[in-house]
Amino acid sequence: MTVRQPAVAGIFYPGDQFTLHNTIQHLLSQSKQSSLPPKVLLVPHAGYRYSGSIAASAYASLIQLRDRIKNIVLLGPAHTVHLRGIAYDPVNYFATPLGEIAQNQELITKISTLPYVHALSQAHQQEHCLEVQLPFCQELFNEFTVLPLVVGETSEQDVADLLQQVWGGEETLIIISSDLSHYLPYDTAQQKDRNTCLSISTLNPESLHHQDACGYYPLRGLLHFARQNQICGRLLDLKNSGDTSGTKDRVVGYASYHFYQDLKFTDHCADELLYLAKESLRLQATENKLLEFNPMQYNELLHIRMPSFVTLKKRGMLRGCMGSLFSQEMLAENVINNAIRAGFIDPRFPKLTTEELNDISVSISILSPLEKLYFDSENELKSQIRKGVDGLLLTYKQHQATFLPSVWESINNTDEFLEHLKIKMGLPAHFWSAEMNAQRYTTEIIK
Repeated sequence: MTVRQPAVAGIFYPGDQFTLHNTIQHLLSQSKQSSLPPKVLLVPHAGYRYSGSIAASAYASLIQLRDRIKNIVLLGPAHTVHLRGIAYDPVNYFATPLGEIAQNQELITKISTLPYVHALSQAHQQEHCLEVQLPFCQELFNEFTVLPLVVGETSEQDVADLLQQVWGGEETLIIISSDLSHYLPYDTAQQKDRNTCLSISTLNPESLHHQDACGYYPLRGLLHFARQNQICGRLLDLKNSGDTSGTKDRVVGYASYHFYQDLKFTDHCADELLYLAKESLRLQATENKLLEFNPMQYNELLHIRMPSFVTLKKRGMLRGCMGSLFSQEMLAENVINNAIRAGFIDPRFPKLTTEELNDISVSISILSPLEKLYFDSENELKSQIRKGVDGLLLTYKQHQATFLPSVWESINNTDEFLEHLKIKMGLPAHFWSAEMNAQRYTTEIIK
């Protein structure tokens, strides 16, 4: 039996069992719990005095999963060795002052089929980014195995393919370990980390750079996987070491996130979204005022940055529809803004009047992340469009247009769908070019 012994106990976190237990329990007790458990965590990995409270803000909600979580897969960057690919430690157990945790040998066998995954103890021997997460897991869960993975230079698709292999069901938790900016002045770091979190929240791996996050490779892979699999993320906390240690000349940034798969807003906050849209319309029409929105008074899921379309109908006939394909604002704010645009800015209709309000029905379409489609011909594109399911964003040079999935209600087939969309772009119905780009998406409709 081989055991990976702790390398940073007594340095990054308390080295004795009693103090470590009390430290983690205190951190968890100071953190707000969410009612909706995540599938993936993004947590920092500095010493507990610096980033422990930020990490705890992500872990605290998992208390309700004490008996459900059986497998934990951790991905973090290589700090001590130069590494290409992804490395596991060929040991049986990982030890901390709280005890030993068995490594998941079945998952190792599974991922070993990937050509960029290999055994490398040296990558783990002095690595702290995964070790500091283990005591949190030991305090939270009863019986579980772990698979800690050090991620070196790896393409985002390779990381996504590995995540697909280890994803599992509700018994599996994925943890991505990463800090943000390093050793910048406090104010500079704050702005840089806010921009990085915007990239994370909008699932935009292309806008992330090495200097934005030390966990650049696993984080980009997660965001790439998220865009492919209907996953959205919610920022829980954002601070830096200047907030937690007091020194502000050279700080390190820390963020915590929850990521959810197949999240249904209808199940959690449909009434709140409809209220925000309708009340925004009422205030604008009757008092020429904007709704005063306080995020803390509404469901935490409305803080997720997601785009929406708001559709208004009057006695069943379209009365306005405006929306966003991308959003840099909270979903709640996006819905408020699009409701105002649909009612008072849509150029196809006059401004909504007070007298019309009682006759107006509102529906909200929440868009999934856009998924880029790859094709060499129009027929190949057609084969990837799912009738009745997909919305499509079609782009050719300066021409761009989209159809929501609801358009399928009045269109019979994919040929007609594409022809009408090209006409909407300002192109001939049968136009085609190898320079055409397409992204598909789905919507959740709330009405």
